[in-house]
Amino acid sequence: MNKRLLNILQTLGVCRMWGIGVIIMKLGLKSVDAMTLAWLPLAIGMFALCMYTFVIQRKTIPRNLDRKIWIIIAIIGICNFTISRMIKPFALESMPANTYSYLTQFQGFVTMALSIIILREVPTIWQLVGAAVAFGGLRLYFSQVPTAGEWLGIILIVIAWLATAFTNNATRKVMQDTHNGIDNNVFSSLTILFGGTASVVIGLSVGGLPKVPDLASWGVILFLGLIWIAFNLTAWNYFLRTLRSYEASILSSSVVIFTALFSLMFLGEKISLNQWLGIITMIIGFALVQVRAGRLDLLWRRIFKRRGVPEKGA
Repeated sequence: MNKRLLNILQTLGVCRMWGIGVIIMKLGLKSVDAMTLAWLPLAIGMFALCMYTFVIQRKTIPRNLDRKIWIIIAIIGICNFTISRMIKPFALESMPANTYSYLTQFQGFVTMALSIIILREVPTIWQLVGAAVAFGGLRLYFSQVPTAGEWLGIILIVIAWLATAFTNNATRKVMQDTHNGIDNNVFSSLTILFGGTASVVIGLSVGGLPKVPDLASWGVILFLGLIWIAFNLTAWNYFLRTLRSYEASILSSSVVIFTALFSLMFLGEKISLNQWLGIITMIIGFALVQVRAGRLDLLWRRIFKRRGVPEKGA
């Protein structure tokens, strides 16, 4: 088996673990409050990832980074590990696991939209079509108006979308500015240190010391911290060395399928026909977004040229 095929199978394994993580978090919410599940696994994951990076791998922090890069790294950590990850348990608490997993997949399209502003990257025609198809799947999935509780969860997930989308684009910006001079694990460890530390402070200030009633609940927290956060983050960065980013993105959309199946098996959540149609439509849109042909800026130039309209600066 070649390395590429092996990495594809391993990436699908990580996606399966992400799906299992959603189910385990949902089960954990029955005995542990959302605030504890928001910060305690993150604290454990932060400790494990930093130990792996700086003690086991003996990586060092780059000393030649200017203050602007450090500020962006800190903001990335706050957006990803304080805002986005602390919001998610509260969103999951208000809706079924398969709905939560379905909605979280749309953060890739929000990332694409923000890249126009942050990175000045113009999307292709197919990417716009794919985004439209995917968001059309929302209408299929939600054939009825969401309940008040689900609306709260949807609003929280939209906030998480924006935070994660900013994180993705800012990360790419840092890598461009530093010419990929920061090691992946060092970068992940630094961002989780900034965001995770803030999450721990907020969690202890708001909820006090964690209240974990039994060993099963501790098992949930350890799984979320060590596997769902630390291991998956490290593995994902490793697989991106072989897989192209758009290939990894397509594979990541399988999380919603795994979550749907696991929620059916372990939570007894039923998935209706219109929900399956919404999921399939979202995946089709996600695949279309990966098509790089048909740049929109070139299309506009051709239209202006045919109409005899001079371009700016001409």
